[in-house]
Amino acid sequence: MYVTPEKLAKTCIAIDEVHCASQWGHDFRPDYKFLHVLKRQFSNVPIIGLTATATTEIIVDIENMLGLNVDKCLVLRTSYNRENLNYYVSLIWYLFVTIDYTEDVSSELKNFGLKVAPYHANLDFNYRSRVHSDWSQGRIQVIVATVAFGMGIDKADVRFVIHFSSSKSLENYYQESGRAGRDSNSADCILMWRFSDLFRLASMVSSERTGIAKLYEMVGYCIDPDMCRRFLISKNLGDASWSTDDCKNACDNCQRKSTNKSGESHIFKVNQMIISVDLLNYCFTTRSKSNMASVHEITNC
Repeated sequence: MYVTPEKLAKTCIAIDEVHCASQWGHDFRPDYKFLHVLKRQFSNVPIIGLTATATTEIIVDIENMLGLNVDKCLVLRTSYNRENLNYYVSLIWYLFVTIDYTEDVSSELKNFGLKVAPYHANLDFNYRSRVHSDWSQGRIQVIVATVAFGMGIDKADVRFVIHFSSSKSLENYYQESGRAGRDSNSADCILMWRFSDLFRLASMVSSERTGIAKLYEMVGYCIDPDMCRRFLISKNLGDASWSTDDCKNACDNCQRKSTNKSGESHIFKVNQMIISVDLLNYCFTTRSKSNMASVHEITNC
């Protein structure tokens, strides 16, 4: 960023997607920790941080990383509940999401007469720009993408966001699925996951400060057969105002409650126990004793 001090003195500092400072600043991109220099250098310039996903813990972390006076901070937040989004989760036992897989799925969908394009980091920049432009203007109906197609996407009439793999955390999933239905019309957020996701993602987040604990929360969301999906998301993000009665059958669990399927709660408890043991075993076999805090976080989830 190149700007004169005089110009800064007459305006404000805005940091978009500010949750990234907390999410990545402790491990992946430590330079985020130097954001407090802005407040130190320009103490009279107001700072605003913007994000759609910030738990109470993340808000406190952001305030500290930006060097803000907590007593003078104003936090404006709305409910995380978006009434037009419908949440569904399905367990699958196959599929392995790779760059090649995006190409394969794109080809299969084209056989159904859909206008589809793959999008991943290995594609040429000009091609990716063209795909994004065509999709934004409606010339492409479906994008089959890795997470390379993500932040900054703002298309109002997205009707489906389908995950073929679990996200690393519920915050991530809320952010990613929230790209659907920004025109306030009904949209579906569908998550297809498999147990192999657990170990693949655990290897990715094991070095992060709270990575394993957040992954455990994500898995809990996937395997819960009873609790309202929207309630689980809102609770995780610190929104205490949400009631399960407000869902109005906008998630698969609430839709199933009237059928009273027997045995699902028992299956949930068994699955939860198996996953807890597997996660603990992974932590003990891959992390050093100095990094065992995450294991205790898991047992307290």
